[in-house]
Amino acid sequence: MPSESEACYRNSLSRINAWILILGVAGSLLLLVFRDLHYAAGFLLGSAASWLGFWRWRKVANALGSGSARSGSARWILRLALIGVAAYVILKYLEVNLVAALLGLLAATAAVVIEIIYLLFHRGV
Repeated sequence: MPSESEACYRNSLSRINAWILILGVAGSLLLLVFRDLHYAAGFLLGSAASWLGFWRWRKVANALGSGSARSGSARWILRLALIGVAAYVILKYLEVNLVAALLGLLAATAAVVIEIIYLLFHRGV
């Protein structure tokens, strides 16, 4: 049976994932209503990239916590290069709005801040 702190950690990760999804969809819908499809698509793609970054950092933290160190710098560099190429192609050829995409990248940060506020009020710290 997991400890209380481990359960709190898992619950927090679940809520953060949900908040990233909610912020991405809500922001995209708002931009679709008040701007146009290019803004909405940019924000949605940015928030999806934000979720991928959060997912990746979570994997890194779990690997460090478990003590299993793997060397894979070449894979990491290749992955980073592929992400850069994909971002360039998306921004250049899909003509999404760059500012909206950059704001979408902040979805994970906003989700973590929301989780911190939730824990402060929920736990009464």
